[in-house]
Amino acid sequence: MAVAESKPSGSPPEVRAVAGGLRGSWEAGVAVFRGIPFAEPPVGVLRLAAPRPAQGWTEVRDAVSYRSAAPAGRRSRHGRAVTGRGGRQLADSQRLFPDLGTGAGLPTMVWIQGGAYVIGMSGLPEYDGRPHARDGGVVVVTFNYRVGREDFAQIEGAPLHRGLLDRVAALEWVRDNIRPFGGDADRAAVCGQPAGGGSVAALLAMDRAAGRSRRAVAQSVPGTFFSSEWTEPSRRPSAGATPARSGSQATPTACRHRRWHTRPRLP
Repeated sequence: MAVAESKPSGSPPEVRAVAGGLRGSWEAGVAVFRGIPFAEPPVGVLRLAAPRPAQGWTEVRDAVSYRSAAPAGRRSRHGRAVTGRGGRQLADSQRLFPDLGTGAGLPTMVWIQGGAYVIGMSGLPEYDGRPHARDGGVVVVTFNYRVGREDFAQIEGAPLHRGLLDRVAALEWVRDNIRPFGGDADRAAVCGQPAGGGSVAALLAMDRAAGRSRRAVAQSVPGTFFSSEWTEPSRRPSAGATPARSGSQATPTACRHRRWHTRPRLP
């Protein structure tokens, strides 16, 4: 997390989140907090489980470096390996760039990165939120989520769309914790591009995500959209069913939450 501050003090910025105290760093007049856990790492028995809230801590925790991303997400869109901790010590992590002070009440931008649902991590340079926090007067939040098979594969005994549940968990963290960082949960906007934009569209149709964000910005949404039947774990589609896709044979229809999606015209 980062908070723009015109006169930063000489000591590192500290805030207290619900789970415990956090110590960040000043970077070019912006308070930056990295590697904040918003859920327990999806490893071991939690690998294919719904996200669980992060356990609390008693000492002030350093939040100055990124934590590991999901293994499938550790490549860039150009196929290059992304540096970071190796192995399977992955942990969904979060970075915020707000203006410090519980009374600031700044608008909050929650960014979901793209990557075709199979790659990507919030620690890539192109997702650096410091300029927005410094020049735009907003709190910027980025986070990692499960991708690839660990996200969308239908596996017997595992909840559907685990990565979407990760996204919801991040929004819930913002709702419960953003105020000490200077943000206003009632002015939060969830934003994303390509797969991140598709994630935003899916969240708009997801009952579990209702009320988690008052605003949404979906950029370059890919051709797969989700209705509520595809975003609710309790509504497992029938065998052989496929998500609705746009195209020349598609007919626009309204899903139950009055959000757009398209459905192929069946013969």
